[in-house]
Amino acid sequence: MDSDTDQDLPNQVLPIGTLKEGAVPQDGMQYLSLVVSEATHLPDVVSVDRSIFTTNTESNDELKTKTSIISKSLIQSQVHKFSKLRQYCARMIALYPKNISNNRLKCNADTISSAPQLKDMLGLPQSLLAEYLTFIHGRWSCGKTDLPLAAKWVFSILCVVDKPVPRDYMSIIRSIARDCIAQCTDLVTLLESQPNDHSLVTNHHSEMEYLVLFIIIANYFEQIDLLEELN
Repeated sequence: MDSDTDQDLPNQVLPIGTLKEGAVPQDGMQYLSLVVSEATHLPDVVSVDRSIFTTNTESNDELKTKTSIISKSLIQSQVHKFSKLRQYCARMIALYPKNISNNRLKCNADTISSAPQLKDMLGLPQSLLAEYLTFIHGRWSCGKTDLPLAAKWVFSILCVVDKPVPRDYMSIIRSIARDCIAQCTDLVTLLESQPNDHSLVTNHHSEMEYLVLFIIIANYFEQIDLLEELN
């Protein structure tokens, strides 16, 4: 095939359309040829008005302020510790699968009335985690459970839940994060007014447990928008 034929080939396969402006293509070939025709008039470099990507500066500034209430070092240390713990749990499951049998603990008040055990959590099927989270959150919301113990169960479940977390699981986890906020509002207020007082973490240990759980959900599980709900 000679060079002249090669040059003509694209137009023979998909000729540039000759439809009048406003005309409606009658078949697929006319439509495709119209696309080719329009493409020939587009510049090689396209500039975009970046103003369309601007965000609400006031909202961003507010979110940064909420983030600064909880010190960066506290967030980093808690997320790092939690990440290492998840790695340990995953390694245990990988190294000793025969020693970890599928756990069919019934999800009821008797089960969560005692502290969660590592061997039980490692063997808990992923399919049951949402059931546990829903049950715990329901009892938490209506005040029918020991809150510190419920927080331990949620923390343990988060250690073994697979990522990415399914949407239905995450919806429950976000609701639990809001419950945690309600339990540590006094501590958050103190951290906001006394950001350099490191003794607050030690002197408010009970509230700190809920704040740590909130930090893990908001930061490790990438639910940063929850920070907007800090009062």
